[in-house]
Amino acid sequence: MDHNPIRAQGHRNVFCPYYNGCLDHAAKRYWEYWSCLKCQHKQEQKAVTEVLLAPGSDYPYYTLSPSFYDKVENFTL
Repeated sequence: MDHNPIRAQGHRNVFCPYYNGCLDHAAKRYWEYWSCLKCQHKQEQKAVTEVLLAPGSDYPYYTLSPSFYDKVENFTL
């Protein structure tokens, strides 16, 4: 196993190359919190790529589920 998340409160290394896999692992098990405490990769860091987005960019900052609009009265786009 390349990663070893544990179900415990603690620190997580968001720059670890295995972070996404650990996050998926914890989410599939409905863990409220998890930690990299016992993982051999807890100090590793992957290269971070900067992405610049202009305020007028077509790339949305976030999206809303269509079901949201059904729950909100008097909402117009």
